[in-house]
Amino acid sequence: MSTDQRPSALPDTKQVRSELSTRQLIQAASALIAEQGYDRTTLASIGRRAGYSHGLVTQRFGSKEGLLAALIEYTRRGWDTMVTRADPDGAPGPEVITGFIASTRRNIREAPDLMRGVFALIFEAFKPIPTLHEEMSTMHDEVRHQVEHELRRGIAAGTIRPVDPDGYARFFLSVMRGFEFQWLLEPDTFDIDRSLAWFAAHVRESLAPVR
Repeated sequence: MSTDQRPSALPDTKQVRSELSTRQLIQAASALIAEQGYDRTTLASIGRRAGYSHGLVTQRFGSKEGLLAALIEYTRRGWDTMVTRADPDGAPGPEVITGFIASTRRNIREAPDLMRGVFALIFEAFKPIPTLHEEMSTMHDEVRHQVEHELRRGIAAGTIRPVDPDGYARFFLSVMRGFEFQWLLEPDTFDIDRSLAWFAAHVRESLAPVR
C-alpha cells in the first residue's frame, strides 16, 4: 500500500473530538439548566462547566437559541432510539408502550444530568420565551402523537385492548410528566425508577387484550 493511502475504517480524529466536545457542552448545558433554569444559563457558564472557552461555545452553537435547538435535537435522537427499542419487531402490543417507559428509565440511569435538563426545559416552557415554548410544545406533541399512533396500531391488530387512543395518550404523558416533576422537585427522596417500573406494570395490565 502506498504511503498516501489511509485505511477507510480509521475514524476522523478531528470529527471525534468535535462530537465529544459537542456532547460535553450539551451535557453541561443540561446540568446548568436543571440547577438554575434556562433563562439564567449563559453560554459562558456552559463553557466553564464543560471546561471549554466561551468562544468555542459561540462557534459551535452561535447563540443561546442555537444551543437550545441542539439540545432539543439531541433529545429527539434519543426519542427515536427509544421508539426503535420499544418496537424492534413491529409488534404493536402493550410492550410497545411499556418500551417507552423502559427506555426512559434507561436514559435516566445512563445520563441523569441530561435528563434533568430536558425535564427542566419542559416545565419552563410556560415562561414568555417564544423559542423555548414553541420547541417544547412541538416535542411534547410529537411524543403524545407517537404513543397515540402505537395504540391505534395495536387496537387495529387486536393486540391492545380497545381504549380511547387520544385520551390514553394524554393520560400516559401526564403520568410521565408527573413523575419527572416529582424527581426534579425531590431528587434525593423520590424514586423515579421504582415509580416508572410500577407504571409500566399498570400500563401492561390495562392494555392487555381481553382473552
